[in-house]
Amino acid sequence: MSTTPIVSFVLVLVCVHLHFDVAVGDSEALWCDETLIVNHNVTQRTGTDALNARVLADKYLARISPADTLNGCGNISLIDISPGSELQGTANASSNLNKLLYMYRSVWRYMALSGSKISEADSTKLDLLETVFTRLSNQVEWYLQFRRCVCNHTQCTVSESIDKSRIQQEIQMMHLQPSCTHTKSLNVIVQGLRNAATDIVYTLPDKVTSYSVRPYQMCRLRPTLQIYCVTSM
Repeated sequence: MSTTPIVSFVLVLVCVHLHFDVAVGDSEALWCDETLIVNHNVTQRTGTDALNARVLADKYLARISPADTLNGCGNISLIDISPGSELQGTANASSNLNKLLYMYRSVWRYMALSGSKISEADSTKLDLLETVFTRLSNQVEWYLQFRRCVCNHTQCTVSESIDKSRIQQEIQMMHLQPSCTHTKSLNVIVQGLRNAATDIVYTLPDKVTSYSVRPYQMCRLRPTLQIYCVTSM
């Protein structure tokens, strides 16, 4: 059997491998391609997603009954966002968002598994909030990678991970207060998520002037979500 086809096949594999390494081996080079930067709307998408998340949080909080107000659970420890902090401010807001999102998931899962009396409509809204803020978290991460390229690789301190054990302790401390129910603590967390979304909007270029609320396409898939999903969608 001739070895020529085998040699040719190996050479093709080597060429493909080398080409692939050049294309994606250096992730920084891939992210910072000038053509991608010029043509991409990542900043616009981030601002829009942040506004959408804030509006949905506002709609949820507007329906809170007097018995489930935001009082009685204390404050959540978060990073302060100073005015005009721009890229670092967005990074800090992202860290706050990820912490609050973890707290939200923890409390919401506990409530669902413990048999708390939650209507189907409220359960759907809580699931939707988690989906929307998870999407925002992913989008902000993408934005921060993008901006480091635009700013000539300017570094900003981003919390790469969260201390889940410490956050669980913080949740437990909230619930040690007699007036703090799981429902109330969840409302406090939603308020924090709403504020984190606001901080993201105001640390982006041009603030809110260039961003607008737009429909989430997924909302059209479930008739039961259409009214709640409408953020002038």
